[in-house]
Amino acid sequence: MRRALSALPLTMLLLGACITSETVGDPDLTKVTYAPSLGVDLAASTRLVGGLYVRDIVVGNGALADIGRAVFVYYTGWLSDGSKFDERLAPASSFAFTLGLAQVIQGWDRGIPGMKVGGVRQLIVPPSLGYGQIGSGSIPGGAVLVFRVEVVNVQ
Repeated sequence: MRRALSALPLTMLLLGACITSETVGDPDLTKVTYAPSLGVDLAASTRLVGGLYVRDIVVGNGALADIGRAVFVYYTGWLSDGSKFDERLAPASSFAFTLGLAQVIQGWDRGIPGMKVGGVRQLIVPPSLGYGQIGSGSIPGGAVLVFRVEVVNVQ
């Protein structure tokens, strides 16, 4: 049965910013089973502090997404089993936030810096950098999140 896409309000991304970064209880992301449709390749990804994995799918050539700058993105978010929980894609308006000010989950604040306009990056976010052991809305506690993020503007 097709799981209905629940509209995860953007405030859920904002609420995730309040969760502290504790890796206690995070699963080993190399042992998580990912839906093949997600195209997760940890061997081709870079592991950052806190267990976040990032992989550039397209390297942008525009303005640099850096701490303190307003970043505008299109994105899709999935659970590791391939269930989509949120998206903001063209032609809808992009999602905007200021990078590094805890307005979004820590996985985004840590995984988006260095991207350039036109860039597309996959983020594999452990629970401690996402919604923790509590979860939020349709995202269960302890969930590993997979995002595809495209930077469309930086100001």
